[in-house]
Amino acid sequence: MKVGLICGSHRQNSQSFKVGSYMVNRLKDLGISNSQYILDLGGNSLPMWEEFPDKSKNKDFWQDQWPEIKKQLASCDAFILVVPEWAGMATPGIKNFLLLCSPSELGHKPALITSVSAGMGGAYPISDLRASGYKNNYIHYLPEHLIVRNVAGNLNSGDASGDDEIRLRARVDYNLRLLCRYGEQIKPIRQEGILDYKTYPFGM
Repeated sequence: MKVGLICGSHRQNSQSFKVGSYMVNRLKDLGISNSQYILDLGGNSLPMWEEFPDKSKNKDFWQDQWPEIKKQLASCDAFILVVPEWAGMATPGIKNFLLLCSPSELGHKPALITSVSAGMGGAYPISDLRASGYKNNYIHYLPEHLIVRNVAGNLNSGDASGDDEIRLRARVDYNLRLLCRYGEQIKPIRQEGILDYKTYPFGM
């Protein structure tokens, strides 16, 4: 089971990346994923999506970087999207990423949305992504999601800081197990030949 982590913060060394790194380590500790791919948008700024991109611009990206990113994404069975709440929204970077991707990379693969907030917020990126971002790439958002509030004090190295974080860590493990189980169960749908992206490349 290969799981891809997409860190949606534009900042390098972000709290979102800290949360994502914690989750990747838990995948390993729990023995439920034998391979992981990490795409940190804080250290890998993707060109802005265009309906008809001029690939003579950003040639190094389109010829060298993007084919490898696509290859890694296509080889994943499930995804974790870690997204900070900025001004009550998901970040532009994660929306741009979802626009750039096609069903070849994300189609009919489960994704766990994990929202990050410096305070007591964090709900808005969940509803933002559930309302959009899946139509043409066919990513499959789990009905479960996570919100990491007061993120600076949570999911750091070492023991949990208190009862609230103990419950949060348990919920993380539960969601990761569920994500990988979805990944196993949905995989046959992609292998059976029932999906027809040629006739139906876009969602309604």
